[in-house]
Amino acid sequence: MIHSTLNRLALLTLGLALNSVSLATQTVELVDGMSTVARISQKEATRITVEGARIVNVTGNIQAEKNPDGEIVIEKDETRGQIFVRPAHDKTKPVNLFISTEKATYTLLLQPIDIPADTIIIRDRSERRASGSLEQAGTRKAIIKRLVNAMASGLVPDGVDVSEVGREVRLWQEARFTLQQTFTGRSLIGEKYLLGNVSNATMVLEEPEFFKDGVVSVTVENQNLPAGASTNVFIVRERGRRGD
Repeated sequence: MIHSTLNRLALLTLGLALNSVSLATQTVELVDGMSTVARISQKEATRITVEGARIVNVTGNIQAEKNPDGEIVIEKDETRGQIFVRPAHDKTKPVNLFISTEKATYTLLLQPIDIPADTIIIRDRSERRASGSLEQAGTRKAIIKRLVNAMASGLVPDGVDVSEVGREVRLWQEARFTLQQTFTGRSLIGEKYLLGNVSNATMVLEEPEFFKDGVVSVTVENQNLPAGASTNVFIVRERGRRGD
């Protein structure tokens, strides 16, 4: 069985963990219809922009004159095609926001955190692929590690087919568990899930809880999940164990 420690260290170096304290710009790799978690400042404005495109529409529970109880405040920069967002009333619960360009719509689950103003750059990775095939990574451990990194970064190796799923999977009563994407290689399948804590208490996630027959690696980005927050879960399993 492959331990997940090296995998988690690799993800942390990518700066994708939700509890990261880095103040650097966040770059999220998405495709049309895909969703991911990003952090925003709890008290200051956070800039959101799409690389190589203009934001033309924003949908969500936006505070406005007709919706004074909205969860998020939006300011549009029509000249540059970007937006600035801030939680309404210093709220700390995650907020869903649908961001559209002329070609695609992306879903962000914005987690307010007590950090200074930040910037989120959305990069469409539909045409991006990593050089080389998955099997060229070498040992089985290295192949698994590269597949996990591919799910986290969006840089997909040759020979790996990515499918958008968006299907909710039954897990626990306190959690919403959604299979977002599958990454299918020659001998392994990677599954990227979004796990949301729908309870009123902090959820402690243990990676062994996700192991079952055929699973060779599990990586949970944020193992201490506050009420209302979400985290990515990356599961790698052997092909052929569930009728693949």
